[in-house]
Amino acid sequence: MLKTLLTEANFDTREARDGIEAIELLNSLAADVVLLDLKMPRLGGMAALHRIRQRWPVTKVIVFSGEGTSADETPLDKALVAGADFLLEKPVSRDGLLTALQLVLSQA
Repeated sequence: MLKTLLTEANFDTREARDGIEAIELLNSLAADVVLLDLKMPRLGGMAALHRIRQRWPVTKVIVFSGEGTSADETPLDKALVAGADFLLEKPVSRDGLLTALQLVLSQA
């Protein structure tokens, strides 16, 4: 769904099935923005975020999660502290995602 939405909005996209594949993709190409789900198999989103920040500190990272916001410190809060540039709650809307992309790309 996200890939289709981004392609229709004229973004060049690559897709990873999990955190390890995401890191492997970043090793082979330069990305302006990474969209990162906190819940991923093999290598979770938080671990992937830490690796991205270490290896590619200028790459923008938009993190999304469906964990909710009822706890004192949510997974999204932790992602912000870990270096995420923008946070989105699931379900991610088209307008919310495009706005987030505009904001992080304007900070480049």
